Amino acid sequence: MNTLLLKAELIKLRRNKLWLMIVMFAVLSTAIPFCLFYYQNGGTEGWRDLILWGHAFAPFFLYTFTALFFYLIVSSEYNGLTWKVILTEPIKRKGILLSKWLIVNIALFISLCLSAFFLGVAAYLLQLSFSLLDLLFYLFTLWLSSQAMVSILLVMSVKIANGNLVIGIGILSSLAYLFYNEQKWLPTSFPGWVVQEQGYSLEGALSFTLISVLLGGLIIFFTMKNFSKHEF
Repeated sequence: MNTLLLKAELIKLRRNKLWLMIVMFAVLSTAIPFCLFYYQNGGTEGWRDLILWGHAFAPFFLYTFTALFFYLIVSSEYNGLTWKVILTEPIKRKGILLSKWLIVNIALFISLCLSAFFLGVAAYLLQLSFSLLDLLFYLFTLWLSSQAMVSILLVMSVKIANGNLVIGIGILSSLAYLFYNEQKWLPTSFPGWVVQEQGYSLEGALSFTLISVLLGGLIIFFTMKNFSKHEF
């Protein structure tokens, strides 16, 4: 992939609200679990319960904000009528698509890093002993297990010119998570059971995470093949 494409995307990000969305995701995905944990338990239940609340709520915001990321990075090309201009450049279409997918993944990773940091701050404020390994597990399992939905939302943002519909799909995905989060095979689900009484378990998260990464990779592969034929 041409590094100039990534630089061009990063330059465009200076003029949109992606950075605001990144911070909003991190704040909301931490503040609400923190408030629920504190007011329901008085902040006395311990670190394990706090991070369980974080794990429960982060995916709900994750899909909506991922859709917002794609709205700003992909759907904006429709709004500004710039797709045809971009595609007239002597650049491979696959590189264009891959650069946008990578920017969204970077934005998502930064959001989750901030969310994990804020969870650590929340634990500090509540005078709880927290585990750095737990925070890393929180970060990487959320990021990797979201890859299937990231790829699906990429396809939707490319195929659907109306960016508001893409945001709607993200919101519906978040609602689907609330009702079907135990269904391991659904792309919107997340393995909440990885939070075990004795600590995080790779055994509980590994199968789901691998399924999500493999499914996401397959979707990206076939999307890149079809993208070269897609008319804008």
